[in-house]
Amino acid sequence: MGFHRFNNYGLRITNYACLPLGRDTKYPNIEHEINMDENLEYHIFNYEGAEYKTLYSKKFRNRKPYILHDPYKIHAFIPGTIIKVHVKEKQKVKKGATLLVLQAMKMNNIILAPFNCIIKRVYVKNGEAVPKSHLLIELK
Repeated sequence: MGFHRFNNYGLRITNYACLPLGRDTKYPNIEHEINMDENLEYHIFNYEGAEYKTLYSKKFRNRKPYILHDPYKIHAFIPGTIIKVHVKEKQKVKKGATLLVLQAMKMNNIILAPFNCIIKRVYVKNGEAVPKSHLLIELK
């Protein structure tokens, strides 16, 4: 349930990776153990109705936050080159119409309109190299 390590003074510190919490839960010496290492920051999260007290790893704290997909923004799903842009700003397009052609790994990927819409802005031009997740077209 936990692991042990030693601080600079040779004192053993117990770090509990995940502790279930309850109303009557008492952790012997846990407050003492937390205070021995000032760099530890415990967080409480709820998972399937149970609360847990845990430490976040450095990798978890520095992770890239999750962003919800916006259907009105078309992003490059793979790095490549824009071969041809088939639309202009303020143009009305129907679902399934070709917006542009993205060449990646010697294959032409045709990007289609996901629904009936109007082109709000085109962020790329013919022959432009784009990285993964680059915003290509914005719809409205």
